[in-house]
Amino acid sequence: MKKNLDFKIKIKNKMSKRIKIILVVVVLLIFIIMNDDNLKNKALSSLENLTGGIIGQSLTPNFRLSEFDCKDGTKVPEIYIPNAKKVAEQLEIIRAELGGVPIRINSGYRTENHNILVGGVTGSYHLRAMAADIVASGVPVNILYATIIRLMLQGKIIKGGVGLYDNFVHYDIRGIMVQWGKFNKIDI
Repeated sequence: MKKNLDFKIKIKNKMSKRIKIILVVVVLLIFIIMNDDNLKNKALSSLENLTGGIIGQSLTPNFRLSEFDCKDGTKVPEIYIPNAKKVAEQLEIIRAELGGVPIRINSGYRTENHNILVGGVTGSYHLRAMAADIVASGVPVNILYATIIRLMLQGKIIKGGVGLYDNFVHYDIRGIMVQWGKFNKIDI
């Protein structure tokens, strides 16, 4: 009789967990539709906890490892995960400086082939998950660019490469400050 009771309790716990996962997925879809990144990330964290990390690994409160995956479908190699984490930590500081607006990673890690396909430079920091091409919700790219430079000059984030493009900003953690891009005079 006791074995039968234990079996029923295990089934009930599993069913309860499945129901919780379904509810979190539904809530996550609602937040995605509402375009609310803060709530979406909280729902993703809950889903990750419920699934034992199957859904996605958090690097920081607002950035997941999957956001750094190559656009050709290749996951960030394990050896480069610490690099992606360092970049994500810097992006958290930038995000906070911008008042907590969501930052979207357009390009993080790249394979050699994908880097060639998108016209990336030889030796790109994207090849080691040490770079991210980003946009910040509602923030003009020139303001994002200037904010990154200011934070580097203040010693608040790792010095690196910062490139200003028409619709995104490149930031990498190479250790020395390098700037390029389409800009006129930008007040820092």
